[in-house]
Amino acid sequence: MLTREKIEKLICDKIEREEKLGDQVGGSGHSSYVEYDIDWIGKPVKTEEGFVIDYRYTLVVTTEFTVEPDNPPYTHPRYGKIIVKPNNF
Repeated sequence: MLTREKIEKLICDKIEREEKLGDQVGGSGHSSYVEYDIDWIGKPVKTEEGFVIDYRYTLVVTTEFTVEPDNPPYTHPRYGKIIVKPNNF
């Protein structure tokens, strides 16, 4: 059974493989922390390949200079799609 929790786990695993997350140090020596928030997960659409699921997430980059509200974290919207084959769930 393809549950919402399994879909979310598959999406998180894919994002964590593809994005460089966690503590970062730039060329200038300044530090930052990169994390993500899942914004939206579409309904699975059945195709010949399996279930296609679209999703949106935001990368959030917090630097040592981040001070709300004057200098909020940098945000980068991202879009993705996964195909879940029936034998994967």
